[in-house]
Order: sequence, then C-alpha cells, then structure tokens
Amino acid sequence: QALLNLLQSPSDINTLEADKNVGLAMQTYDALVLHKVKALTKIYSVISLSEVASKVGLGIPAIQTPNNTSNNTIVEEGKDPVEVVERAIVALALKGEISVKIDQVAGVVHFTSATSTSSSSDATLRRQVEQALQETNVLSDRLRSMQTQALTCAAYLHRTSTASPSSPLSSSSSLLMASKAMQLGGH
Repeated sequence: QALLNLLQSPSDINTLEADKNVGLAMQTYDALVLHKVKALTKIYSVISLSEVASKVGLGIPAIQTPNNTSNNTIVEEGKDPVEVVERAIVALALKGEISVKIDQVAGVVHFTSATSTSSSSDATLRRQVEQALQETNVLSDRLRSMQTQALTCAAYLHRTSTASPSSPLSSSSSLLMASKAMQLGGH
C-alpha cells in the first residue's frame, strides 16, 4: 500500500522523477501486481477479472506517471483495471508461471493447476515403471526356473558330461555346473 500511495502522490512522483527512479518504482509495482495475481491462483480456481483487479488493488484511481515513462510496464495510467489484470495474467502464463484460461466474453479467469497435470503424468509414469519392474521380475523368475530345470535334467547333464573338452558345450556346462554347485552350497 505504501508503494501505491507513493506512486499516486504528485510530489513523490516528482521526487522519483528527479532521482530518475520512476521506472524502478513502476517495475516494483508491476512485480507486486504479478505476485498478487500469482498468489490468487493458489486460492481460486475460477474468479472474475474485475474481482482479481479488486483483490490485487487495481480498483483505485490511476497511478500518476510522468509522460515519458516507458510503456514496458503492466500498469499504465488510465488503463482499465480489468485490462491491467488480464495483461498481468497473460504475462505470467507466457512465462510459464501459471496455467490459465481466460473467458473474455464472461470476464472470467480459470486458473488450472499445472502441478495436477504434472502429477497426473507422474502417476502414469510411475505405473508404467511399476509394470515394467513386475514384468522384469516375472522374466527373472522364468530364467531362474529354466536354469534349475536345465541343471536337474538327466539328459542335459549326460550330454554335457560326455562332450569333448574342446567343445564350446563343455565350457558352458562347466559354468552351469559351477552355478548349480553355488546354488546347492548356498553361495
């Protein structure tokens, strides 16, 4: 409120102008407006633009700005408070700080939760990861079962024990037998 009072006082504006700080004061006020609009997104999901203007503090007489002030500010002298609020909302949305839909015909703003969309995609991703882990566990169990069957199959054991030492089968059978020995030995 003190900043607003400062910007509405002609003598304070003259002091700011003499110190070449009017632009800084206006940027500060713009930042305050943006902050207040962003805070409202945490409270309301649907609200009229005129009510946003009122809650932000724009339902007040125009701020006295000198004629040479840059038009890069959100708040401009003589602008309709609803237009100012709409510009602030659009600026925040373009920066990705809020997610919003504006119904200009009804004069209503719908704040949508970007985090709910994010949470939804996070939940979907989490389910996909859990499903992939379950499938991996099923495959691991199947491989373990196949290995156990191979190591206990008499025909396989006979075939691998009679293979020649230079045969590739003998080295793999040695590995399988070592694996079985480790399983039986509890290692």
